[in-house]
Amino acid sequence: MALTILSQMSIMFAIRYHRGHVQFPVHMINWLFVTLGIGNIFGSVVFSFLAEKVGRKHTLTALGVQFGLSFFMSELSIHSAVLFISKFIAGLSVGGTYVVVPIYIGEVAEKTSRGRLIALMYPSLAIANFFVIGFLEPLGGYGLSSILNYISASVAIIATILSVTLVEESPFYYLTIGRELAAKSSLVKLRSNHSNHQMEFNEIQNKVQPDIPDIEVGEKVSTFVKYSWLKPLLLMTGILGLRSLSGLSSSNFFMTHILQSGDWDWKLIMILFSAVHLLGSFVILFIIDKYGRKLPLIVSVILMSVLYIFLFVLVLMDRHGIHNYISPYLLSAVSILSYLAVDIGVGPIPFVLLGELFPLRNKMMCAGISMALHFILTLLLPIIMIGINHSGPGPYINIIISIAVAISLVILVKYYYPETKDKSLNEIQVEINKNSPPSNNSPILTK
Repeated sequence: MALTILSQMSIMFAIRYHRGHVQFPVHMINWLFVTLGIGNIFGSVVFSFLAEKVGRKHTLTALGVQFGLSFFMSELSIHSAVLFISKFIAGLSVGGTYVVVPIYIGEVAEKTSRGRLIALMYPSLAIANFFVIGFLEPLGGYGLSSILNYISASVAIIATILSVTLVEESPFYYLTIGRELAAKSSLVKLRSNHSNHQMEFNEIQNKVQPDIPDIEVGEKVSTFVKYSWLKPLLLMTGILGLRSLSGLSSSNFFMTHILQSGDWDWKLIMILFSAVHLLGSFVILFIIDKYGRKLPLIVSVILMSVLYIFLFVLVLMDRHGIHNYISPYLLSAVSILSYLAVDIGVGPIPFVLLGELFPLRNKMMCAGISMALHFILTLLLPIIMIGINHSGPGPYINIIISIAVAISLVILVKYYYPETKDKSLNEIQVEINKNSPPSNNSPILTK
């Protein structure tokens, strides 16, 4: 997961610290990020399909190779076209990683530790972010872009080697291609000696290989709903979409105001926020398997909303000259708290849900579609917000949108999302289907 952050940071470093003192025009910088975003969209679909066809292990290996290739191509930079191609390849890898990694961990982990293991993705992102912002960037100097590319390529090579040597193929994948003995062997290797391997294998098999009757073309849509692919797909897409909207514009707005409202060193501010983010990212590991997914996520959204409202009031006070001597510092402190609020729920928990909610059949494709829609929204959101701000409402519209979306997110999670703590993937699927007709809840459908 660290490679996803390094891919994004490599664009910034190529702009600021290129060894050739090259000045990139603004439109080229924008298109580099757009190219990366487009790659994210395609990568989430392409690699989810690849994981269904060739397996999780080979797909993870391919992701590592592709990450390494993108960093080496970025370092070559023979022509601007090579740089754009490298960022598109990096985007493909980022999109694939966000889908394949949480699904794979969700499939191979035991239910008592599944949430914590998937949530480890979040601290890995924070570590990479702090390494670049807090350690590498303060070194300064041209050529720093090359250093980052070589370090990132080395990480990609290590990840590829680990994938080849240590990663065990998912028993879920083996069952989808009819290799029952390989699935049993994989499950035994992944579980402790005290686990009931046969019971878990039977449970997985009942959902991965249901006896589905032959259907006519006109019945495919109803079967899609019947086998509960649509409900978790819509639910996960909604959570990811609202997560993209909730707080994103407000965070940028408040960060800009902090830098403008006092004698601040922007590099120091970025290091401070990345350090806080790093520390806060580990909190989720201690609460995810104790308090579940719903409670931390709802608490996180509520805290974000309250803190954003408070920040909004402080910004108004500062702009009208009320208590000007304390508001910049208080604004910074509350902004840091808002980052911590994100770290305990809104940031990491969608990764966990991505690895848990989807039914066992074709779950990769469902997750890929959800992430593709998420990346489309992420790509378009800044453009939409710029258009809204230029239309006349002013920058305060950001906080209004964030609060409205946060309320929607709380309602969605509270009433439409089942708690998944300490439940097997099969039990989660049954929970999602509990309000469906009785025939939809049986583990196997017979002819």
